[in-house]
Amino acid sequence: MFPAQLFPGVPSNMSVQHIQQAPAPGSFWTTEQVHERLKTLQETVYLTKLLQKELEEIYLLKISNHGSDGDVLSSSYLQGLKLISSSSKCGKEVPSEMVDVIKGRKVSADVQELLSLEAANSLIVTLKSQLALFNAITSQTSHWKEKSDAVSLAQKLQKYKRNKRWKKKRRKEVAQLRYKEHEAFDKADQDADEWRTREIAKDIAKRKMESMKSIAKLKASEERKRLESELELVFVVEKLQELRSIRIQKLKKQGHFLPEEDDKFLERVKAAVEEEERQAAAAADTHATRDAIATAEESRKAFHISNIEANDILHDQAESSIKQEQMSVTETELCAALNATKDPEQNVEGEDSARPMSQ
Repeated sequence: MFPAQLFPGVPSNMSVQHIQQAPAPGSFWTTEQVHERLKTLQETVYLTKLLQKELEEIYLLKISNHGSDGDVLSSSYLQGLKLISSSSKCGKEVPSEMVDVIKGRKVSADVQELLSLEAANSLIVTLKSQLALFNAITSQTSHWKEKSDAVSLAQKLQKYKRNKRWKKKRRKEVAQLRYKEHEAFDKADQDADEWRTREIAKDIAKRKMESMKSIAKLKASEERKRLESELELVFVVEKLQELRSIRIQKLKKQGHFLPEEDDKFLERVKAAVEEEERQAAAAADTHATRDAIATAEESRKAFHISNIEANDILHDQAESSIKQEQMSVTETELCAALNATKDPEQNVEGEDSARPMSQ
């Protein structure tokens, strides 16, 4: 198509392609043939775009070539146009590749334009011949077999697209199902972990309760044993006291004399004597206090009202001393009574302990 290599990737010395004859109606509308023809058509369209770009660049070069003489551009002028950043009066940049090609071939912009136009005409013819193969879809005079093949191919393409969409949707659904399944597994694992944690906590709490119950049972059994031993001791003491009382009564019936009875009588006499002595001392104290009160009253009459407070103080002191003496008397009486009750029991126990030894 191109008379010379203008751009990288475009083959050089390409001749004008001849119009290909249309294949048989049944052989074209196959998948392989359609793919091959479409690929060739895409390449032709790509070359057409490159040729359009080339013609635009030649046009820019021509409108900027107002200062050159002759058919061949001057080397100094071409050297100045190699700068990509240089622009023409129209404000568009002149590419350096086109300048290099024209300088290498040593031709003018008009000649290069003619060559590019010839290549463009051949590309247009080739493009028409390639598009003519697809006219069976829109033409009314085309063979019915060719239309049927085109329709079947379109249906196959539609089916392929539907299958592709369905497969994509199916893959998405499968991915979602797998994701949900993984989520369900994760949730089940999490629930199992939580259940296991709860069961372990329950087991630990149950063991603690069992250990606490066992400790409580041990303590209760120990306390019960202690109380039983104490009750046994109390029961033994009660039985001993009963035996002692029975033995004392038996001895009394037999006419034996118990020394603790004499001790009780002597203690009662001693207590009565002490009580009389305490009462006499209390009476003497009361007489002394009365004398002191009388003297105080006489002195109060002598000193009149100035000694009233002093007399009250003395009176209070006298009453407090009387109360103290009475309290001391009652305390001594109580002590005597307690001693009187303890001594007979000690004497009886001493006799009981002495008699088995003598026997």
